[in-house]
Amino acid sequence: MGGVYGLQRLMIDSSTDAYAVVQVLSAFVRTHAPRPASKPKSVPSSPADVRAAFNVLSHRPYPEMHRTDLSNTLLGLDREDLANAELAYAYLADVNLSDVNLRKAILNGA
Repeated sequence: MGGVYGLQRLMIDSSTDAYAVVQVLSAFVRTHAPRPASKPKSVPSSPADVRAAFNVLSHRPYPEMHRTDLSNTLLGLDREDLANAELAYAYLADVNLSDVNLRKAILNGA
């Protein structure tokens, strides 16, 4: 998880590297939380590192320039607090956000 938060710091400090960081973290989430061929009856909680990566992505700077692609993932973000999250322009097809607090989250273009 230290690597995830290190990438967050790089993304904030270096606008030049922000796009690459978003792509790396998006690929990490897609790789570690793939949607199975058949949807399970209940979505298991995602591991802490996947939750951390998603949280970093949901608070990325310049979302209109750095689109997040979380397609074909199955995220167990149960009871996750994403209030005020910045998810604009994120590709969220097939992402399960049930029981997630999205109060005041920005979802335009998602």
